[in-house]
Amino acid sequence: MKGNQLELPVSTRRTGKHFSRQLRMKGQVPGVIYGNKVDTLQVAAEEKLIKKYSASAFENTIFNITSADVKGANKLPVLLKAIDVDPVTRRPVHFDMYVVDMNKTVKVYVELRFEGKAIGLSEGGLLQAIMREIEVECLPKDIPDFIAVDVTSLSVHQTLHISEITLPAGVKAVATSDLALVTVTVVQEEVIAAPVAAADGTAPTAAEPEVIKKGKQEEAGAEGAAAKPGAAPAKAAPAAKSDKK
Repeated sequence: MKGNQLELPVSTRRTGKHFSRQLRMKGQVPGVIYGNKVDTLQVAAEEKLIKKYSASAFENTIFNITSADVKGANKLPVLLKAIDVDPVTRRPVHFDMYVVDMNKTVKVYVELRFEGKAIGLSEGGLLQAIMREIEVECLPKDIPDFIAVDVTSLSVHQTLHISEITLPAGVKAVATSDLALVTVTVVQEEVIAAPVAAADGTAPTAAEPEVIKKGKQEEAGAEGAAAKPGAAPAKAAPAAKSDKK
């Protein structure tokens, strides 16, 4: 489970591209806080903190907002929902935070961690993860850091489904029970047949391309026959009889 909730200090900000650019030049990132019957709050936070908390380790962390000038923001429990980054500099340019009700369940995606050595590995198999995370529903305080999946009993061609794993207390899977999580497969090696030597022991020659145009094949055959040495000359066709007497 997640440890102590972290505090995230924010300050109020003015909206508009001009003011947002000024914030970024000062090492601040513009953002919004919304949800759970709270009017949308326009805020800013330090860029170094947004960068730090963008790591996957903080994906489902509940933050407590602190502020000296944002009315109604203090102690709001929030989830960091999205961080927009510049495609070139990779610096954060905007963030979204969602206010949660600590007494109501939320739906989040949680990482799967596969533990143990599958039996199928000693049988020549390969462990293949089908899902890296799953969606679960639970109270905010019960959001797990990860879900451990024991793969020890998996043999070759066996698959582990979500209905076969143990979820932490208070956590329920959103997906159907037949969702496949991990399997052990066998890598099929491609077998290339070795070329067969000729009867006299000489190396095999490459196959000639097949002539698929029948007319050309017949013409080639006729020319070849005419070119054979010692072949009897073709008989000339008898001259046509003249009608003149």
